[in-house]
Amino acid sequence: RALGRISNSKSYISKRMIRPATPTDAPAVAPLMFQAMEEIVYKMIGKDHKEEAIALLKNLFEQEDNQYSYKNAWVYEEEGAVIGSVIAYDGAHLHRLRAPVLALIRGSYGIDIVLEDETAEGELYIDTLSVLPTAQGKGIGSKLITHLKKVATQPIGLLVDVQNPEAERLYTRLGFEYINHQELAGGVYKHLVFRG
Repeated sequence: RALGRISNSKSYISKRMIRPATPTDAPAVAPLMFQAMEEIVYKMIGKDHKEEAIALLKNLFEQEDNQYSYKNAWVYEEEGAVIGSVIAYDGAHLHRLRAPVLALIRGSYGIDIVLEDETAEGELYIDTLSVLPTAQGKGIGSKLITHLKKVATQPIGLLVDVQNPEAERLYTRLGFEYINHQELAGGVYKHLVFRG
């Protein structure tokens, strides 16, 4: 009797998906967030200390109600590993979501940081969008934004550093339009919006 070989076809299919984040994604997402906002986090903690900055973001991500919470995040997962993330929330809730962040910084570092309003009512604001360096150039950032376009019920806004024309070109290709310049934590950014 011939024994047929059963091939597991699943092993040949690369598993990719975008899904809502969970608290257990914190170790993967915190470095991605740091990659997107390094200078701002250093200002928050008052020093250029990468491990401490990532630890702060991990702590905030694991909590339920702040602007960096897993509740506001989606991740791009490939073969069970998170290689990209986006954090976005209703701009109308910025002050409420930012308050626990400022309180934690004050309590942990004794710093009373003042940050400009980076968003406002009327837009779903992309706070951070980041892809692992080893996975960049594969359209993962575009896929995360396309996902947001599907779930958003209002225009989508973001800030892009004036010194990052490459990122601005990507967003423009995806339909974002320049609205105005915006200062944030000592940097100057372009405020772009996708109206759908």
